[in-house]
Amino acid sequence: MGPSRVRGETPSNQFFLDAEEFAAHPPADAATTEIAVRNAVTTINQIMHEERATRRRDGLPALEDQLVLEPVAPHRSPRRKPTLPKPGHLIARLRGWRPGPAHAGWALLFLAVLIWPRAVLIAMLAVFVLCLFGVALFGQQRLQTIGNDLTARARAIRAKLLPEAEDDPFDAMPDPFDRIGDAGRDRLGS
Repeated sequence: MGPSRVRGETPSNQFFLDAEEFAAHPPADAATTEIAVRNAVTTINQIMHEERATRRRDGLPALEDQLVLEPVAPHRSPRRKPTLPKPGHLIARLRGWRPGPAHAGWALLFLAVLIWPRAVLIAMLAVFVLCLFGVALFGQQRLQTIGNDLTARARAIRAKLLPEAEDDPFDAMPDPFDRIGDAGRDRLGS
């Protein structure tokens, strides 16, 4: 018995399907398990993308006379290989770099680790043990107040060593609106 496709007539078979489904082979888009899984993943990704877009739209305030925009596919730019800077640019950057006192401190610490690795490790262990005993004896809050006092002192010393900010160079100049005079003010309405 074949499917009945007469308009307005209900099929008499309760398992009525299209003629393709009666064939004993799977649909073309699911010929293998891998293709079926790939199609399912693609479909799920599309559904999730649409749900995210609707959630984003729902989170926005409702505005009158606003058109509903279709979600735009994400733009994927091709990845570029990282390029090394040209030697001239690297040399120019090195010439423009001016090391500060912090760089000298890090360099000294690096050299200390290279020259005396055992002494540095012993000093770090000693500081750790002292901090551990300090917490056990005095408590964490007391050590925090000591640390805050030390950082406040360091900031005060640093503020004394740094040059003060220069005054505004335009303070000594006259105000350009003072040149207008009384006749100009009358014209401006003030």
